[in-house]
Amino acid sequence: MNINEIENYLNSGSTKSICIDRRLSDTYEGFVRDLVIKRDQTLSVEYNTYGYDEGGLVLLLKYENFELLIKSIECYLGLKLTEWMNVNKSGYYPDNPKIVDFDVSGRLLKQHLFDHEIDFPKGWMNMELPSDYWAGIYNRRIKVQ
Repeated sequence: MNINEIENYLNSGSTKSICIDRRLSDTYEGFVRDLVIKRDQTLSVEYNTYGYDEGGLVLLLKYENFELLIKSIECYLGLKLTEWMNVNKSGYYPDNPKIVDFDVSGRLLKQHLFDHEIDFPKGWMNMELPSDYWAGIYNRRIKVQ
């Protein structure tokens, strides 16, 4: 992948975004984590239950500029931009996870969000959680059971 490919998706793609990484979460078994670059120097970090593409945790990380966003992702993934995957183009989805207890994994994800222990890219200037439910957990207005 290269900068031009990313910019083409951001400027002319149907979703004005590009998913550059999709993998099973090592920490939250049964969850798939997507990294999606959006316009306006925003990175969406999404955790969804395997087989679903919405309804899970979404963190929107806003960066000061595009270069910082790219460097942050490179550092987080340990991969250079040229090694990233274009998930929009490939349609890649990881193989079925082993049998897991989604309730246990879901509780761990919520607890880590409540405790501000979720690992995600650094260097952003503003973070938004568009879901009131997930924002409530992060802001500790909703207790984790």
